[in-house]
Amino acid sequence: MSAKAERAVEESQAGRALMPTSSLPWTRADTIFVGLQTLFITIVYARALRFDFVLDDFPLILQNPLVRANWKAIPRFFAEGYFERIFPQAPANDYRPLLSVWLLVNQKLWGFNPAGWHVAPIFLQAVVTVGVYLLARRLFLDRPWAALAAVVFALHPTHVETTAWVIGMNESLMAVPFLFALLAFLRSRDPASHAGIWLGASLFGYALALCAKEDAIVLPALVAAWAWFFGGAKAAEADSTLRRNVRSTLIACAPYMTLTALYVGVRFAVLGGLSHTAVPIPLATIVWTAPLALWSHLRLLLWPSGLSIFYDIPYVTGPLSSNFMLPAAALAALLLVLWLWAETSRQVSFLAVWLFVPILPLLDLRVLPEGEFVHDRYLYLSSIAFALLVAKALKQGAERARSTLEVARVPNAAAVVLAAVFGGLSFYYSGYWTNNLSLLVRGVAISPGNNAAVNNLANEFVKHGRYDEATALYDRVLDRAPNFWLANYNLGVCDYKMGRYDDALTHLSRAAASAPSEADIFVYAGLSLYRLDRLPEAESALERAITIEPAGAGYHLALGIILKARGERGRALAEFRQELTYHPEESAARQAIAEIESQAAQSVKGAPAP
Repeated sequence: MSAKAERAVEESQAGRALMPTSSLPWTRADTIFVGLQTLFITIVYARALRFDFVLDDFPLILQNPLVRANWKAIPRFFAEGYFERIFPQAPANDYRPLLSVWLLVNQKLWGFNPAGWHVAPIFLQAVVTVGVYLLARRLFLDRPWAALAAVVFALHPTHVETTAWVIGMNESLMAVPFLFALLAFLRSRDPASHAGIWLGASLFGYALALCAKEDAIVLPALVAAWAWFFGGAKAAEADSTLRRNVRSTLIACAPYMTLTALYVGVRFAVLGGLSHTAVPIPLATIVWTAPLALWSHLRLLLWPSGLSIFYDIPYVTGPLSSNFMLPAAALAALLLVLWLWAETSRQVSFLAVWLFVPILPLLDLRVLPEGEFVHDRYLYLSSIAFALLVAKALKQGAERARSTLEVARVPNAAAVVLAAVFGGLSFYYSGYWTNNLSLLVRGVAISPGNNAAVNNLANEFVKHGRYDEATALYDRVLDRAPNFWLANYNLGVCDYKMGRYDDALTHLSRAAASAPSEADIFVYAGLSLYRLDRLPEAESALERAITIEPAGAGYHLALGIILKARGERGRALAEFRQELTYHPEESAARQAIAEIESQAAQSVKGAPAP
């Protein structure tokens, strides 16, 4: 028999052996390992209970009408886009009803106490870590090595963004049913299992994951990779053919692809398409930027240093740029290493596919905010494969060096070292998430060229009354990008708050030229005109804002104030009442109505008798 044939037989036998014995019984050792992993996570992230809400927590939690809804509103979550009520003018690219349900549950549990809300992502990180441990047990058939993989995942520093940040838990919320779906699929492949029941459970988990976040759509690719590399009990025969491998893979994927098609149909119906362009980027730019985007993410897994909520990573416009050639060379080297390593193990082949597949959808840069195509949280699913690859590499290394090492001690020693290193880094980086100011100062320090980072820090300075510092930062952004509408708008708001109404109008008009569908621009323009006593123009600006967004918070109130100043009390009263129709909690509108009605009553009393 040739060497190639011998190797085929050995691999097929290894695959055959893997399936019947892939489930280990749960023992006291498993309970101890899971308990230790949970303890590590708690120790590293316990201080997050004292952290504030930051960044998107404000619009997506504190100002989100869905979070304040009652239980009867839940069916509506499945019939609308996630940002539909929060950012109605934004491209509709997010369908996440399960996240809305989860946020509602948390609001019922904690109100708006940030400590309670920070419990949720820590809890989810612990649950996902248990799932990683269960998956690693199945792959390695060895508890200590599985525990090592779980520790790498639990404490990897890139998870600070999803565990110390409240709204960042969207990733772990999606990963819980995602991992359940994959584990149930693997269980359905076991001989003597209730295959139909486990497959149904897997599809249910996949549906939940899709409803939590779009990233879950990569599950069929992982199912296909597992079926291709490991096959079923029958497909693992030594004489299996390519045709049989393709057939078994298609059969395994079929239920998941059917569910994916249903999901895509629902998404089209709710969002009006699969995705919508947020930033018009040329296809060539996407192609040349792809290696940089991929390598920037993988680098964070391999060497998690300099972590931040923002990264200063540019678009690449041509193949001769060092930002194309160097990342492309690094990716080629990594792929070569993985390919050579995969020759020794089909587990490595499967995990290599898993490492890359979840990042690939991010290469459609047109659906991501400008300059915001690299974030730690985007690595969440890939980091599971990375943790398993780390454990696999150490396991193979220990087995090859068994003449000088006691293999049984290696995973425990490695777990201690990695827990100390990764846990220490995670504890350090999580400290920046204490509040907005700390986080954004860090973001600008790491990424001074990122306009979003600088703009957001300026906004935070405005909140703290540090207007001169904010103005300097806005000017820095506008020097680089004069037509960046958000910086022009924010500088206009800053000028308004400082009483510089003419300057405010200058910057707001520039913002309106770049973003004519942003209603808030016209609200602040109207308020600035009101302060300058240019009441007819102020009225027109507010009417335009209301045309764009009829239910905008405070819009009808502001128009009512202008109309009242013009002496049109009847119209003003109608606007104040309209404000209460959309926002019953608006006390200023209620007070304004009471004043007009009181003045009207006094006028009637003071009028001469007929």
